[in-house]
Amino acid sequence: MKLFLAAVMSAAVMCGGCSGNSLGHLPKRESVWNTLEEGEEDAAAANSSSNATSEFREINFILFSSDGNSSIGVDNAPALLDDATFNRSLRTVFFIHGYMDSKDSDSSKTVSSAFLRQGSFNVIVVDWSAYSGFPYLSALSNLPGASRAVADALNRMVQTGLPAESIWLTGHSLGAQLIGVASDTITFQIHQITGMDPAGPGFETPGVARLTRDAAELVEIVHTDAGVFGFNAPCGDVDIWPNGGTAVQPGCFLELEIGCSHLRSWMYFAEAVNHADAFPAVRCASWDDFRRGACPANGGDVVYMAHSHPGQNQTGNFYLTTNRASPFGKGQQGVTINA
Repeated sequence: MKLFLAAVMSAAVMCGGCSGNSLGHLPKRESVWNTLEEGEEDAAAANSSSNATSEFREINFILFSSDGNSSIGVDNAPALLDDATFNRSLRTVFFIHGYMDSKDSDSSKTVSSAFLRQGSFNVIVVDWSAYSGFPYLSALSNLPGASRAVADALNRMVQTGLPAESIWLTGHSLGAQLIGVASDTITFQIHQITGMDPAGPGFETPGVARLTRDAAELVEIVHTDAGVFGFNAPCGDVDIWPNGGTAVQPGCFLELEIGCSHLRSWMYFAEAVNHADAFPAVRCASWDDFRRGACPANGGDVVYMAHSHPGQNQTGNFYLTTNRASPFGKGQQGVTINA
């Protein structure tokens, strides 16, 4: 994690005067498709995705199960649907790890295990560690191509028979931003995305492609390190800000050395998956208003982390407090302010 800090800080210093898409060559929303004739767009997009899949073939899709894991390359991802442990009648959760992580990282193992304990999900971890490692600027520059390769694999999985409405895309840090960029070339309606503290450095320049509320029918964001390693603004339909969403999260001490607050996002989320009532959050105009008790919890203004769903009426910024150590969820106490 010391390398993580060094890489992020060097990225910030190196690009102090960056604008547009110069940082890491990230694409703008005003994409190349704007220069093409209408009839050429589909062919150009397909060719771009095919090239990305070939160039980023070291990305792997790993189907996690209680009977063992099955791994397959991004270019043959639809074959996972024929694995004996894959159940097409269940929802399928994809988890995409962040910078310097992999399928073997605590984030991947913890989130996948949480869903597997439910017994009602297929769980696929997208391992792009061959392209998301040190230095940070390299991972940033690799992200657009990796996102197109992942999008192409998801498109082909849906075309092969994976129900689009069963897909829940989740990601931490750079993995969350990868999902947002991939949404531009995914050809089906994404129903649900959860971004766990989406990466901030490299994504706060206006026009840079990133995760936004437009990426899916429902975009849930869990902010825990906004302004340091995490994105420093609301970017979903439901933005949840535990303990204000910033460092230092309760129980974290050596923040700049270990990035503790940034990691809390997937820890909270994984715990919430298996404890539906543990992380209620109340809608409020600000963290200061929440702490003053200006936003009492009631049914219409409360969401539960990891348990939002497309079509719900509650949108906006939601706040709660957590415990310093696991179990982090405080239930209703987390939205109760004592005068």
